[in-house]
Amino acid sequence: MPASPPLPSRRVLATVAAIAVVFFAFGLCADPIPGINEPHYLGKARHFWDPRWCAGDLFLESANAHVVFYATFGWLTVLFGLQTAAVLGRALACTVLAWGWTAMVRVLTARLQPDVATQHRAADACVGRPASLPARRRSPLQSPLSAAAVWLSAAAYLSLYLCGGLAGEWMVGGVEGKVPAYGLAFAAFARLAEARWYGAAALGGLAVAFHPVAGGWMTIAALVAVLWEWLPRRGTRSDATLPCPGLRGLAVAAAVWILAAAPGLIPAARMLLRSDPVAAWQANVIQVYYRLRHHLDPQSIPPAAWIRYGVLLAGWWWLRRSSIRRDTPPSGSDAFPRNRDGSAGPAPFCETDPPTQRQNAVDRARGLETISARLLARVVVFGIAIASVAVLCGLPGRPENFGEGKWRLAFLKLYPLRLLDVMLPVAGAVELARWICGRRLSADAWRRALPVAAAAGLLATIAFAAATPSQGRMPDAWQPAWVSICGWIRQHTPPQALCLAPRTYSRTFKWYAERPEYVNYKDCPQDARSLVEWNRRLRIVQQWASEHYDDNRYSADELAELRRRTGIAFLLVRRLGPMTVAPDHAIGPFRLYDLRKYDLGEPPD
Repeated sequence: MPASPPLPSRRVLATVAAIAVVFFAFGLCADPIPGINEPHYLGKARHFWDPRWCAGDLFLESANAHVVFYATFGWLTVLFGLQTAAVLGRALACTVLAWGWTAMVRVLTARLQPDVATQHRAADACVGRPASLPARRRSPLQSPLSAAAVWLSAAAYLSLYLCGGLAGEWMVGGVEGKVPAYGLAFAAFARLAEARWYGAAALGGLAVAFHPVAGGWMTIAALVAVLWEWLPRRGTRSDATLPCPGLRGLAVAAAVWILAAAPGLIPAARMLLRSDPVAAWQANVIQVYYRLRHHLDPQSIPPAAWIRYGVLLAGWWWLRRSSIRRDTPPSGSDAFPRNRDGSAGPAPFCETDPPTQRQNAVDRARGLETISARLLARVVVFGIAIASVAVLCGLPGRPENFGEGKWRLAFLKLYPLRLLDVMLPVAGAVELARWICGRRLSADAWRRALPVAAAAGLLATIAFAAATPSQGRMPDAWQPAWVSICGWIRQHTPPQALCLAPRTYSRTFKWYAERPEYVNYKDCPQDARSLVEWNRRLRIVQQWASEHYDDNRYSADELAELRRRTGIAFLLVRRLGPMTVAPDHAIGPFRLYDLRKYDLGEPPD
């Protein structure tokens, strides 16, 4: 098994910093602050640290499904406010993601690493040869192709992201628990390929702690890939396969993973296990076939997305087969030879003749790259298998009776399409970078130009993201009016005043107004009891709006009835109406009604 690389060099740290800046800039362009999910997650994190903030809000006071994220990022919202916390949180999350991405791509392109080239130069220096080869004969191992592979893979992934996903999964954008979770999972994958079991277990457990679903699927996929690597070859010892640490090593790694994952896994498991069976079934139906059907129900995914991912799968498979043909050693040769003393690690410099030492360095780098590429391919295959099971579970359609489809609902609720949605573009991007950088390029000028081309691709991707309209955002002409009326509510209403905002724009109501809401379509609770209550409140508002529109208007008595049925203190509308009473405040297309005036003995402030 190839030895682990030394501590990160300045080139690696610079690459991580560059990719972090790229991810951050792309996120600002593709999903400007506040991002599509940032009010949801950062609002919950703010309430986690300060329960008085928006007290009485149904979503904020529901069960906490991402405790580690709230505890890690929530203090930023208390010290700096939501807007600044989003900037700082994105920077931190992008740094973790860039670190994990760089670590993963480095093991997948191990033959391009400068560490191997260093062994070339040191072996030559032992016998008095020049420290570097002539320019025309310089190996690609000594060129900046390592950083180019990281940049190329990042540019390819961001381009695939802009083309559209399968079930709405993403990695680069706003700040939430799954962004650092994916970064930690990628770093864990790199250590797994290097047979650094304890580090892989710790990082994988932290990924689960930050996001139990995303980190959990990545952990299960990695476990399946490792077992797939071991079981067909049990009883054999070869550097061509991933070594097994033994029962004791596996037990210690499992304990490390449990300790790292427990802070996030225990609250999520407790939330699921404490659910009433009836409420749990109802909540699963609401989530899978109503609120989150674009993520969970395979039948809700448009055919174009399936076709797009079919083409991506075919392209990844072709690139993978090309890499296998390139990496297959000649018949009868040992691609991963051991040292003279039988050890698997690189021999000390000058212990053998320099050509043999050079070849051993290349062979061990090839071994690390081959093993890691094989593990990544098996993760993708496992994602395809899980997605296929999800499609079969979704074929019967929505259940009508209590208890019907209980287990398939529980399975679909766990986002089974998420693993394929994120890992197929990742694998395709990495394989494309490996294919480009692995070409036998004879011109040194082209090798030097490749990093420049990769950087240009990243800049072009960011520019295209900036020119593409963000989905689900308010028209720019209405944004100033929305921010102004939310600011007026924040300044002129009591802190615990229960509000109801327009469904289309309520995503950022708490972000700007900082007031609790009676119900918010975007802010869907995670626990079963709160989710059923959330659905009940939505139906109350919808029924009121439809029942009292027979005369094409809403009267003061009907607003008073809404106040009695819901307890709402302030009603903010845009299209709802017309009303027979004048609004208490209006800015642009938005009108605010103080419903407290309809309470006997409780005049408005």
